[in-house]
Amino acid sequence: MKSILLSISEWLNTHMFPCQYKQLLGLYCPMCGFQRSIIELLNGNFMNSVKIFPAIITMIIAIVVIIFFYLFKPQKLKIVVQAILISNLGIMILTCIVNNLFI
Repeated sequence: MKSILLSISEWLNTHMFPCQYKQLLGLYCPMCGFQRSIIELLNGNFMNSVKIFPAIITMIIAIVVIIFFYLFKPQKLKIVVQAILISNLGIMILTCIVNNLFI
């Protein structure tokens, strides 16, 4: 399993998409760091992954919670997904602001 994750990580490392937002405007976008964060996560570097893209935590939690509600409480899935997406969007925007002001 580890070799599969490493090979995916290596492939992603060589096929990263450039950030069009940053290239055009010279500013970090709300998703800046996501690809590098996923690569670090696949390599087992959770803390580096969170440092690069803090919203990865809420994305992981979102995936787990959405699967749980989809399987056991589908009638409440829409409300839960909306709440998770709003909190995730807030973290991404806050990170974007901090990156553009202080980095």
